[in-house]
Amino acid sequence: MFDKLEDLLIRFEEIMGELHEPTVTNNQERFRKLMKEQNDLTPIVEAYKEYKNCKQNIEDSLSLLEEESDEEMKELAKEELPGIVALYAKASKNAKEAGFDGIELHCAHAYMLLGSFLSPLRNKRTDEYGGSLLNRARLLFEVLDAIKEACGEDFPIVLRMSGSERDPQGNTLEDMKRLIPYLEKHGVDCFEISGGTQYERCNKIIPCHGEEEFTNLKEARAIKEITTKPLAQMKIFSSVKVKPTKAVNAIFQILIT
Repeated sequence: MFDKLEDLLIRFEEIMGELHEPTVTNNQERFRKLMKEQNDLTPIVEAYKEYKNCKQNIEDSLSLLEEESDEEMKELAKEELPGIVALYAKASKNAKEAGFDGIELHCAHAYMLLGSFLSPLRNKRTDEYGGSLLNRARLLFEVLDAIKEACGEDFPIVLRMSGSERDPQGNTLEDMKRLIPYLEKHGVDCFEISGGTQYERCNKIIPCHGEEEFTNLKEARAIKEITTKPLAQMKIFSSVKVKPTKAVNAIFQILIT
């Protein structure tokens, strides 16, 4: 999806370069085609550029939250959270206006902003955004609410989450099962179940050689028992049966019914 958008951005820049050439109007038919293509691409390109800016702002804010040790600055970062929530909503609205049918939020693997807030492995805050499971999920709830308000109920949200972080200090399957009704209330339309963490248990995200296949299927089925929402799991496994020296990766999505 994003590769296609990058291709459109490159094409748009090529068109703008041609339109700035002094001789562009010598061929009126070519000129009209370029102008039409520019007009068609302009709203998509502008929305994509806005998305990239929002994404960069979120990453910059995450760096501030993770790296700043000064207590006064931590409180300042807390004051910035409403702005970050607004950026999620704006990026989602831009996606809708660009023609996308919905979005996927990444909240798995104790990774990136939402996953880091949700996981006790990363979240060491002592304010209302840290501590208990529901406190750690507070930012996620606020983001979901803001997206639904900006985009409407007809714009589905898929949430990628770890069914279990597979770490003694991390979120468990029971934690995630407890969270499901709250996530549904705040607007999640589909769950994609992964597992593990980005650093401590990365072999549960992409199973290594010798790991069982369908690593997180047990968690996915357990969560499906308590939700009426669609639920999917990404299946990733490695095979060494083709050539002894070459592993072949296979990836596909399965729907848990």
